[in-house]
Amino acid sequence: MQVNEYQKEEQKFISIKDGAFEVILCDLGASIFAIKLDDRYMTQTPVGEKDFVVKRAFAGKTVGRFANRIKGNVINIEGKDYTLLDNEKGNTLHGGVEGLSTKTFSYQIEQKDEYVKVVFSYLSKDGESGFPGNLSLDVTYIVFKGKNTLRMEYMAVTDKTTCCSLTNHAYYTVGERSLKDTKFFVKASHYLHCNPLDLIPIEKREITNFLDFRKPKLIMKDINNPVLKNSKANGYDHHYYFDNLDAKELKAELIGKEYKMSIYTDFSGLQIYSSNFVNPVPLRDLDMVIHPSLAVEPQDEFLHLRLLKPGEKYTRFVKYVFERI
Repeated sequence: MQVNEYQKEEQKFISIKDGAFEVILCDLGASIFAIKLDDRYMTQTPVGEKDFVVKRAFAGKTVGRFANRIKGNVINIEGKDYTLLDNEKGNTLHGGVEGLSTKTFSYQIEQKDEYVKVVFSYLSKDGESGFPGNLSLDVTYIVFKGKNTLRMEYMAVTDKTTCCSLTNHAYYTVGERSLKDTKFFVKASHYLHCNPLDLIPIEKREITNFLDFRKPKLIMKDINNPVLKNSKANGYDHHYYFDNLDAKELKAELIGKEYKMSIYTDFSGLQIYSSNFVNPVPLRDLDMVIHPSLAVEPQDEFLHLRLLKPGEKYTRFVKYVFERI
């Protein structure tokens, strides 16, 4: 396995290559810049690093302290209101303007015969983006030799009760040039229904036909459904609750014509987002400017505020397995 560190646009990048499989990480937002198999991009990746290290861009980065939306920029924790930084016209999205995606993490590399591990670390200080408590966070990536597999591990502790709900916001292509021929599968019979005007969560509901991916289905098949097109999302931007919480069970798959990505995780669900607006930056090996790729974000549901208390440890993992079909 080959490890190469380089610097571009004042950020550090780490390439881990194992035969035909390559993962490129970045210290900004403890992020995934690219995943490649057979020199084909499995992820949506900008043409240049300059377009990746924009601090307001979520693509590929760790988002939090609270992934998804908090209405009105206010949270109440143990009877006290905390005002958060607005970054979505009245809402706090993915941690706000000073969220984890904007922060440069320190990192350490551990290389063994059977794997390469990169541990990114960051201390989010009390009051950062309005959140209480000093939150100490590790985001670990592990590439296993000969497995075409990337494992992510999250660990966080705090010295004051705070909210903590993390994810990675990478967009996936599985070697396709758009979502036109890409299928998605998720073991989920329920989703989180949101207000179509502001995408703030309302309630858990049973899956309806155009949201049903319990059998592999083309993502574009129902993308123009009026319910989707007439919402603020302009397409898929939905959280699915997993039917089975056994971490060893397959949870979801993204399936192209030649490659597929399988997901295993101990998160309780995942969010999908079908790249519903024009992408402002040039992307590698992608044809469409709308719906070129799918963000697949394993995370816990966000109908309720996810709290982490002193003495507790927040831990989650996600395993992505890439295969040739």
